[in-house]
Amino acid sequence: MKLRSLLSALIAVSSVSAYANELVVEIPSDGITLQYPQSVRLEQVLSDAIQHSKSSDLLSFPLNKQLFDITKENEANQLKTSVLEELSDLSQKKKKLRTSIELVINQIKRWDVGYRVQVSLDYDLIRLALEKNPRLSGKFELLLPSREEAFTVEGLVFSPQKIKLNQASSASEYLSQVNKLSSAHKSEAWIIYSDGHFIRSGYAYWNKEPTQLTPGSVVFFGFDSDDKDIRELEHKIVKLISMRKGL
Repeated sequence: MKLRSLLSALIAVSSVSAYANELVVEIPSDGITLQYPQSVRLEQVLSDAIQHSKSSDLLSFPLNKQLFDITKENEANQLKTSVLEELSDLSQKKKKLRTSIELVINQIKRWDVGYRVQVSLDYDLIRLALEKNPRLSGKFELLLPSREEAFTVEGLVFSPQKIKLNQASSASEYLSQVNKLSSAHKSEAWIIYSDGHFIRSGYAYWNKEPTQLTPGSVVFFGFDSDDKDIRELEHKIVKLISMRKGL
């Protein structure tokens, strides 16, 4: 009897373990789902995506490809809620900035965010470097936005807009011409690249940096303030942008 109970327990543990290692990857643009009974490496997922996807440019411009962990999506939504609450609190403290803050709040409310996995989706790089080829288990979403020769301007501007890229121009040349609110920082802006990493860059003539923009980048104009709390809040906003689906 004890032996039978022990075997039943082992079978149950085995079943739970197998389920825990299952991998599901949804590719919404193609309406397909890749399913694996156990964890596999990222290379295998991309190889199968290439085989089954209708996208002709899955291998091109990997910077704007995105992998989201669906099981952690609640964490992304919690960050969004937290940012909106902090902005609301800030509008009560900084009444002169209330109109500008409300503008940013309305932008953020429209964002569709998820828990983005910070991993390279460059197929060639993944095949060559084991440390770039992690094992995956759980449920994921693989987004394959097409390359667009433009970047988006958001934040303290009169209206978010897309601007076509000219590879001969630097970020400072573009940004110095953007029609910004008077509350926007006069010399610095956040640049969020399509692979999710971001920097704060100078664009005014006295501190402009030789920064280049890439297709799919987002430029966020923050507040003209050196207040520590505002800087930290902007960092959270920019992090949220990097987690946006489709960026």
